[in-house]
Amino acid sequence: MQEAPRHRFVHRFRADRDRPVEDFDAEPQRHLAVVYSDRVLTHLGPDDAALDSTNSQPSYVLWLLHRLGLDPGHRVLEIGSGSGWLAAVMGRLVGEGSVVGVEILGELARRSRADLAALGIRNVDIVEGDGAAGHAAGTPYDRAMITAAVWDLPAALFDQVAEGGRLLLPIALAGGAGRDCHVSVLRREGDRFRALEAVPGRFVRFTGRSGDRSAGGSMHCRSGRRSTRSRRCTGRSRSVSAIRPVSAARPMPSACSSARPSPASRCSTTGRRRPRSCRSRPSA
Repeated sequence: MQEAPRHRFVHRFRADRDRPVEDFDAEPQRHLAVVYSDRVLTHLGPDDAALDSTNSQPSYVLWLLHRLGLDPGHRVLEIGSGSGWLAAVMGRLVGEGSVVGVEILGELARRSRADLAALGIRNVDIVEGDGAAGHAAGTPYDRAMITAAVWDLPAALFDQVAEGGRLLLPIALAGGAGRDCHVSVLRREGDRFRALEAVPGRFVRFTGRSGDRSAGGSMHCRSGRRSTRSRRCTGRSRSVSAIRPVSAARPMPSACSSARPSPASRCSTTGRRRPRSCRSRPSA
């Protein structure tokens, strides 16, 4: 992280809702302690309105990177790259590899490209667009992550993540409060993604097609021994053990599970109940 310092990707922000607007560029020394505290920073637009993007807690960024398992030479896709800070950190970690960030907010995409260029980070490319389509030009990706809670796994990722590659997917909870979700780590195995782990977390909601519950999805998910065809993976009660693509034209029910939760629903992807410690909700 020393090679991708957080303060180089922070400009106008709020550290908390009840705190005043802070401008790092205007008074760097004054705001340095806040920028390097372990808290979420909310990015602001020109009118000082909060954008649908945050600069995550540094401890949470490390937590995500540990689960993603980056190695030198990896090709990485980040959907929802925001300020570009996490993409910059990953760019340093993969060395001769590459990182593509997709950001739907044009202002953030342009600003993050400028910040990356100022640091001389050349193996990270920020693309402006809807992340639901991924980024086909850089495929296949060894690692991919979505940094916003989605209702469905974008179908494009079935073609864009390499065999054996990992995908970090925050699945929005049906009826969940605000940003609550299950953060799942999936591995591509043939025609499916298989869950390695799933823990509670908090992410901003996805902006784009996969953030629209009415848009429908295109996946096949299997929970435990019972296989259910064309169900939407919202993580209401059962965690998903395997996900396959299906035809988007088929009708899709509103949830991935029955109304009654199974005993293994809270954090498990294998039918075993996880300890209570896994229920903490880190925030992004």
